[in-house]
Amino acid sequence: MGAHPSRLNVVLDRETRKLVIELARRRATSVSVLAAELIREAIDRDEDRLLVELATSRERAPHKRLPHKKVW
Repeated sequence: MGAHPSRLNVVLDRETRKLVIELARRRATSVSVLAAELIREAIDRDEDRLLVELATSRERAPHKRLPHKKVW
């Protein structure tokens, strides 16, 4: 993130909004800080899932294997 955080407007349904407000209250933080934290965590999880899928597809793909001695 740059020196100046940018703003993002997010529309939440009533129930989700209530949950976010309550969670922010319990964590003694602002709703905006909590929302940013939750978004970052969701992005991290999504990136992790995509990397696992990529690794799995590479493991399954047929490829030529080289013996250790030949590589070194």
